Amino acid sequence: MTLELADIMFKDAIKLSGYYLPYEDEEIKAVLDHAIPVTYGEDVDISKDVRATIINAGHVPGSMLTLLEINGARILFTGDFNLSPSNLLRGADINNVPKDVDVVIMEGTYVTNTHPSREEVEKEFIRVIKETIESGGSVLIPVLTIGRAQEILITLYKNGIDYPIIIDGLARVANQIVAKYPHYLANPELYLKAVESSLEVTTDYQRKSLTKEPVIIVSPAGMLKGGAAVYYLKKLGKDRRNAVILPSYQAPDTPGFELLTRGRTFIDKAEIVLEARLYWFDFSSHSGKAELEAFINHFSPDTRVLLVHTEAIKALQFLERLKTKYGIDNVHVPINEETLLIRVNK
Repeated sequence: MTLELADIMFKDAIKLSGYYLPYEDEEIKAVLDHAIPVTYGEDVDISKDVRATIINAGHVPGSMLTLLEINGARILFTGDFNLSPSNLLRGADINNVPKDVDVVIMEGTYVTNTHPSREEVEKEFIRVIKETIESGGSVLIPVLTIGRAQEILITLYKNGIDYPIIIDGLARVANQIVAKYPHYLANPELYLKAVESSLEVTTDYQRKSLTKEPVIIVSPAGMLKGGAAVYYLKKLGKDRRNAVILPSYQAPDTPGFELLTRGRTFIDKAEIVLEARLYWFDFSSHSGKAELEAFINHFSPDTRVLLVHTEAIKALQFLERLKTKYGIDNVHVPINEETLLIRVNK
């Protein structure tokens, strides 16, 4: 599944790059040809002295924790992970992670953030949608192509939204790819029903006629840097009856961030002043502070933990909290390309 999803994302990156191509079709083909598909629970011999075990990470469909055994030492690399289950995925499979790993390299994206209850988020999310549609407006939900698009689709279906749900952009293709691999999902039957209940947009004619009646539109790009969502933003953003719901993190210097902070943004050199109502909901697929603490507490006191993909000041505050609350002092934050020498006694 990851290979199929990577293929469409690589090609989309080329499409959006214009003259500044980061790679071309030949490089994409080479990557796919050299990739070795694996699945959760599988052991892979990388070389004579290196073995990898693949474990569900709970972040997006196909995401994985990688446990490496190198000459007897064990290193866990998490990548992005989420211990909490969602409508789309089971949480990271921490029960299959050994406690006596020598080194853990883990993400700390939300070391100071506690995510709100998903039940509360969904309740308010659905309330806003119903209120908007019943008032004669439409709802635009810009989504990340992989993970967030599918999560939002299930959330709408699960909560009995009985209004037209439109899927546009690259999410259409990603939805079909994910549907081919139901064993990665928390509830495959629910997901398939959610996909079947939505309407895919495949032509410009459909796209132009959609905004005439109240509808719910789910489309990339999640931060409004491109994709069909930009087209709908220009059409729907001028009407105060409509709503734009951002269910993803908005990076600084993106149109989505500009809308959240200023109520206006520039796209294709044209200024968009938003008249529609704007909302942001925390549908994060990363572990929050409490989950990160629980993950670290899973391991032996002798395990060395390296916290990466985080902000230094926030991470250092997190380390102080770990020491004060749990007496944990085996976590380190590499700063300024610091090189660490870790001795493993085997």
